[in-house]
Amino acid sequence: MVEAQPKKAAEPVATVAPSIPIPDAFVPAFANANAAAKASVPPKEPEVRRAEPVRPEDLAKAGATQ
Repeated sequence: MVEAQPKKAAEPVATVAPSIPIPDAFVPAFANANAAAKASVPPKEPEVRRAEPVRPEDLAKAGATQ
């Protein structure tokens, strides 16, 4: 029995349309859109939320109300 060899896909070739000139130093417009705004705002500490441990009395109250 002959096993089928998987076909290799053609290597993708990066081509650029000749009508679209790409500058040497290409930077997306969104890359530095908020850089000035972020620099003027002092960094605030991340908000940390921690759950309180559940007490047995609270469980009993919740079970009784249902």
